[in-house]
Amino acid sequence: MKFLKRLKYFAVGFSIGIIFVYFLFNSREFKWDWLPGNRVTNFIINHPVKINTKAYRLVYNKEKLSKDFFNTILNGKVDFSKSESKGNIKYYAINHLDNSAFVSISFIDSFSQLSIFNDKIFSEKKYLNKTDSNLHMDNFTFINLMSKKKKRLNNIFLDQLKKYNVSEIDFNNSFNSVSVIWELSRPYEKPYGSYTGYLEINETKYHVNFDYGNEKLRFKEIKKVTEESRF
Repeated sequence: MKFLKRLKYFAVGFSIGIIFVYFLFNSREFKWDWLPGNRVTNFIINHPVKINTKAYRLVYNKEKLSKDFFNTILNGKVDFSKSESKGNIKYYAINHLDNSAFVSISFIDSFSQLSIFNDKIFSEKKYLNKTDSNLHMDNFTFINLMSKKKKRLNNIFLDQLKKYNVSEIDFNNSFNSVSVIWELSRPYEKPYGSYTGYLEINETKYHVNFDYGNEKLRFKEIKKVTEESRF
């Protein structure tokens, strides 16, 4: 068989394979890291997002701002026609439905800064300040992301559950009630992000510590909440 004919067959087969893989994963929560837009949004999700402290104090509904912003990053698309990707500090426009975010990013310093969200200006274009406030992920979005991860309960943690007469099934079912205490959490630590929060099991409130890394949640400690243990 001639080379050009073999090349033609290869190109056809390769194209069919690409189309098959695209439709296989397109309906799932899956992003190709090597695509430029996904590389940008994945970076924002996995690194600290800063927001001007003074402007953030004036935000009436911080939970809604966080929810709308991270929903835009997770589900939106980068508009490269309105973005600036040259220089050490990049500037990206990301749109989803009626929401529009402009984010400044330093891939070198490993953090980003919210510049504009919808009509609200928080900082100037390509402005970065590590001392500004962190814009933490809202609880609803956090639970949606983490509830799909594999949960790893070691023997020590399982013994703690037995102490409180809590079954593994009840614990797993209760995870959707978790409320993260961001002030005590370190989500961007390497190799595993560390989280502290509250959750409710069978109408009893517990304090829980867990790590996240390698697509798994690793639970470290659980304690029943008492008056002395409240934060």
